[in-house]
Amino acid sequence: MKTKYLLPLLMIGLPGIAQAFADWVTSAIDEQISVQAPVPLVAVDMSKVMAATPDASKEDLAKLSNTKLLAARDASGVYMVLRIGSDIPGADFRQQRDRTEFFTGYISSMVERDQGYLLERAPFTINGMEGVDFKYKGLHQFTKKMVVKYGRVLFVDKLCYSVSFIPANLQDSTGTSGSQERIRFFQSIAVKPAALPKK
Repeated sequence: MKTKYLLPLLMIGLPGIAQAFADWVTSAIDEQISVQAPVPLVAVDMSKVMAATPDASKEDLAKLSNTKLLAARDASGVYMVLRIGSDIPGADFRQQRDRTEFFTGYISSMVERDQGYLLERAPFTINGMEGVDFKYKGLHQFTKKMVVKYGRVLFVDKLCYSVSFIPANLQDSTGTSGSQERIRFFQSIAVKPAALPKK
């Protein structure tokens, strides 16, 4: 699937959630992954997202069956988790080489989409599952200013999960607004025991 289509989209169909809860809420993305956010994440209709993308092909639409997007917003920003299935021909995401190639291609497509440049990239693991944190500077969808953006991409077996946070402050060009919420959101990712590899 062309990943450049999947993340600029996000205000389409995203419910306006005005109040944040005092305690963060755990949202299950599926049977493998859960995250916490100040407000519950809700599913976004991917067919509406693709319909709003003028150059999306029928092939792109056909690949949505294993793709899932959950998102929510509060006064600090927009919280998103995108689950991507292994629909790339010849790729076996259980293999290190294929995961590395996917991470590189995915991050490059995000940076290219926003006409930006990569600032940082670092590996991380959660319960033995590997992923990549990245930070880049790119055009903000609405203000068209260059802003700092953050993402976290993780593989669990054959599925990839992309976690993103967009600050509510549209004038922030440094990437510092909402940093406490972003860090807590990213660090809340949990891999459920049933999803861990059998030893």
